[in-house]
Amino acid sequence: MDQRFYPLTAVCFDLDQTLWRDTPEIVCALRYELYEVITRSTGMTFEEARTAFEENFSGLGSTSKTLAKFGVPSPEEAVRDCLDRADVAQYLQKDERLCALLLNIKRSRQDKPALYLITDSRRHTALRKLNALGITSAFDDMFCWDTHEANKTNRAVFPYIQQRHAAAASQLLMIGNSEIDDILPPYQQGWKTIHLAQEPSPKATAGISTIYDLERLLL
Repeated sequence: MDQRFYPLTAVCFDLDQTLWRDTPEIVCALRYELYEVITRSTGMTFEEARTAFEENFSGLGSTSKTLAKFGVPSPEEAVRDCLDRADVAQYLQKDERLCALLLNIKRSRQDKPALYLITDSRRHTALRKLNALGITSAFDDMFCWDTHEANKTNRAVFPYIQQRHAAAASQLLMIGNSEIDDILPPYQQGWKTIHLAQEPSPKATAGISTIYDLERLLL
């Protein structure tokens, strides 16, 4: 166990592209829905929408910001709608290694931290993905976009969890793939963070290239 992550009162996980990673099938299904949204909003052909999306996404690095550029109403909601229609869960498979990892973090460590899921997904969508992965029962609570006033979108979830446990910020950990959404907000609160990325943020306490690398850091 890496001593930077001991003791821990709570360990929080992002969901999308953290507990599961994109596959060509997932990317294709989601992109199709995104192009269709742009087509309906702008009157572009499907091929025009595909070209325009990819050109703008490469520069903006945000799906919702890309949709907003094409005048799509409520772009963050539109992305959630696209994820629902793409039905990512159908492409996921049970992950025994991930299930064991989460349960070991929760039960095997001497400090017995609580495990939380923090996601911008809607609750019903998140549950479908967790069920497909076989990890639904791993979390003590889920902070989804539509189930808590304190959520990832408004950034209130991080002080909320700290207040819930009356814990020092240094005893709280967030793990995710997005520097903007998963690393910087808790970092600014004084939390520990682990960035799942090929080029981890310099603000993160540690970086990993796969979720299974948590075994060497937390167990």
